[in-house]
Amino acid sequence: MRINSQIMKTNNVLLIVHTIQQNAPISRSELTQRVGLTTAAVIHITNELMEAGVLVQTGRADGTHGRRAVLLDVNADAFYVLGAEVNTSEINVGLSDFRGSIVRRASAPMSVPTSPEAAAAEIAALVRRVVAEAGVDAAKLLGLGLALPGPLDSQRGVMINPPNLPGWENVPICEMLRRELDIPVCCDRETNAAALAEHFYGAAIGYKTAAVISLFRLGVGGGIISGGNVLHGFRDGAGEIGHVTVDPAGPRCICGSFGCLETMVSGSALVQRAQQLYKLHLDGGAAALENVEDLTLEDVFRRSEQGDTVCEHVVRQAAAHISVALGSVINLYSPEAIVLAGPLPAMSGQLVRLIRGHVQAKRYPRHCAEIQVLESHFGETTFVMGGVVLAMDAFLPARIARRSG
Repeated sequence: MRINSQIMKTNNVLLIVHTIQQNAPISRSELTQRVGLTTAAVIHITNELMEAGVLVQTGRADGTHGRRAVLLDVNADAFYVLGAEVNTSEINVGLSDFRGSIVRRASAPMSVPTSPEAAAAEIAALVRRVVAEAGVDAAKLLGLGLALPGPLDSQRGVMINPPNLPGWENVPICEMLRRELDIPVCCDRETNAAALAEHFYGAAIGYKTAAVISLFRLGVGGGIISGGNVLHGFRDGAGEIGHVTVDPAGPRCICGSFGCLETMVSGSALVQRAQQLYKLHLDGGAAALENVEDLTLEDVFRRSEQGDTVCEHVVRQAAAHISVALGSVINLYSPEAIVLAGPLPAMSGQLVRLIRGHVQAKRYPRHCAEIQVLESHFGETTFVMGGVVLAMDAFLPARIARRSG
């Protein structure tokens, strides 16, 4: 009973903090309506948070009759939170204030293959750098959240065997960084972290159920928000949309299956497909390229927007494949919103428009036309921001309890 009570209080504290972060300045009466708790519970928790220095009063609400309500906001300087993203090309680290605004960022190239020890040392160096540049007192650091490629064990902080990072097997990355930095560290799959970031601070605010699909240069990932929480599933396996089969006759995937979404629509797959079509001279377009082998993903999207038939075919086909996979997500989870994250949607408005058109034109389920297909609010910082949210949720309640005590 005592454990259940503590879990409930922790969840209520996080709910109130996130709601104020999203809607500040806000009165207690409006806060009560938004979070669905009793007035007494809201007053008790907000008073505790003010005593702990987490919340501040920012004036009073406008009004002509009676006593004007006190407005609350979070204290941006109360805590600072670190988020880090590891992918096959770079490591990104960001430092956020308590309002969820990134105040410092730093990156370093990531070469593959590289050792887990070298990567951990680079993450630690970037963390020290952003904290020093921001002039933040180490005592105000809540912790570090890692947005990592899967598969992994998020509870133990262990990277199991990410296929695009050869040699990384059963890597205790969180423990490695705890020892190196002497701060709390947690992790989740990068696409789950992105889903949290979009749900609490980004494009999916206000939606109880949302799906995030992340389209990378070397892969595709997904995350599902259900009831305000990430759906992890058995062995952290939920949301792996990149390994949904969209073409059984397609190429073999690193997972062992054929025609997985990421083999068909990752950035590298789109470039290879365009190169193949140019070499076949299907429209004589190869003559317009000085060297087909030099074609880049940026070229594919740019030429598609300009009406190049080869590149436009590649982009349209990619949108169709993505929509097939999203159709499965819609049938299984019926999200209110789908957020398109990662480098590819940021590079091609045409791709986003095509995916939205496919999804909303589906005739079944009948509500598909109502599903919102949105672009990520954070762009290239989505996964760093996801790490920030992971750390905030993991470490904030205990820190507040220590301050209040």
